[in-house]
Amino acid sequence: MSGLPGNRNAVWDRVLADTLHAHGIRRIVLCPGGRNGLLAMTLHRTPGIECLFHVDERSAGFLALGTILADGRPAAVCTTSGSAVINLLPAMAEAEARGLPLILLTCDRPVSGRMPGEPQTLPQQALCAPLARVQLALPDPLDGSMTLPAMRDALEEALAEGIAGTRTGPVHINIPQWGDYCATEDDPASLPPLEARPGRAWQPRLASASGVRDAIGELGLSKARRGLILAGQDLPISPSEVAALASATGFPVIADICSGLRHHAPPGLLTTADALAEAGVAGIEDADLLVRLGGAPVSPGLIKAVKRFDGPVLHLARHDPGGDFLTPSAIGLPPPGADALALLGASLGQAAPEWQETWQAREAMAGAVRDIMIDAVEWGELAAAAQVVRASGFGALHCANSMSVRLAGLLAGRGDGPARIFSARGVNGTDGTLGLVLGEALAANAPILALVGDQAFTHDLPALANPLWHEVRGAICVMNNAGGGLFDLTAARRIEGYAATMRNPPAIDFGGIARSFGFDHRRCGNRQALAEALGEATGASRLLLIEMAVPPGTPVRDLPRLISAMGSSALAVRQEPVCSNTVPAA
Repeated sequence: MSGLPGNRNAVWDRVLADTLHAHGIRRIVLCPGGRNGLLAMTLHRTPGIECLFHVDERSAGFLALGTILADGRPAAVCTTSGSAVINLLPAMAEAEARGLPLILLTCDRPVSGRMPGEPQTLPQQALCAPLARVQLALPDPLDGSMTLPAMRDALEEALAEGIAGTRTGPVHINIPQWGDYCATEDDPASLPPLEARPGRAWQPRLASASGVRDAIGELGLSKARRGLILAGQDLPISPSEVAALASATGFPVIADICSGLRHHAPPGLLTTADALAEAGVAGIEDADLLVRLGGAPVSPGLIKAVKRFDGPVLHLARHDPGGDFLTPSAIGLPPPGADALALLGASLGQAAPEWQETWQAREAMAGAVRDIMIDAVEWGELAAAAQVVRASGFGALHCANSMSVRLAGLLAGRGDGPARIFSARGVNGTDGTLGLVLGEALAANAPILALVGDQAFTHDLPALANPLWHEVRGAICVMNNAGGGLFDLTAARRIEGYAATMRNPPAIDFGGIARSFGFDHRRCGNRQALAEALGEATGASRLLLIEMAVPPGTPVRDLPRLISAMGSSALAVRQEPVCSNTVPAA
């Protein structure tokens, strides 16, 4: 078998591959086709770059995104031209919303050959432009319009801006390749000597001590006595740093399920805020300062409560979101370094004992009610979801949109579940769920647990065709509730024809799907069967597909009772005087 052809495309592609490696790209998902085949082979032969192969470009984008979420390093996806590029847009949307460094390498026809009606030809730059933080359109390889050193400079500038700039996010590099049908069809050419450059290690953008002082000054607050910390997805500081900040300030910590903090249990942890907000007794309006860490919470009730908060807000985030719908007037701050974080903790103030005690009393009462009601609830979505999110023996948990992640937020308590939580709350879509889970599992290198609805599972079935699943251990737990159960909680369910239109139950044999893709399958119709399946998955050498068969509509029955009971218990605490050394018993 011969080596790669020495044509103009190969020269171009070699510089591109070397530049990507030098700038920290260590993992690339390849979707080979005629237009990107030569680049794919070049990348595959580049030492230090791990290439993952995938057939479906839509799932491939999420596979790359999942690896970014799991290890925090930029990753790329490489596609052929035409409609393949359109399939990357859902993953681009999630990456753009969260400032994640997803690098898109889209090969294209030569600039001179993009005529109307030409096969596999679309305006790729224009299609990706609304979602790309950075775009680079390369000219035709070695056509005289750009030298190789200039090409490398342009690549380095684009990567630097998208990976480590003020507004990180998707980087779209459009790469023309000569050839009528395949990039290997071209005239011979050689690679001129190109001086090697040292690699670049990307460092996170950190706030300095002076940046912290400036932010505190902008808040216009001397010392907060009733501060709250609200931690969401894409936590900008580590769980241990959150614990240090909470200890220094005494501020209670509202931990959204996607923050991953509930397992780590920092001081002042609050796990019942989702339910209390849905019950209308969140208590956020009583705070004199809100410190946000990362993204918005999952709970619609909690989002409404935060939107109504009219006090000062400090928002720590890894990237500048370019305006935030939840707290648009917040003072933004990048993650502080160690010294700056200590200064921040000392500068924000110290919570009054009564403030701390009230929140902890409400947490204890509402949490006790939650646990009692979960233990007593009949088999259904709440019982099944609670078992999954509280399961042990797994390294990570992925909560799919939308009902799955909402239930997880309502049901997971202190110390529950795996240490790492993943979800796709950038644009809250069901796109690419299984691709994300695969990427997260591969990069995290730990048994993964996924809580997924039947529609989200069906939406991404092509992802299961990837043989990389056979390297994954853990379980995908599918809630088989006959379609889109989330809409049962809306007024739409009262409209004639609702079930056929909105629920849209998928006609799926989950056991047959498991057999087709080489997975083991367990169908569970009660708590005992689910407990046994989860236990089996912790010790299995390959992935287990767990089908949780539940009656349709159980959240309509169970959720209002749970939320009302938790809200009433918290409201009773609020109405009682709280002594400095007294916390009501749970």
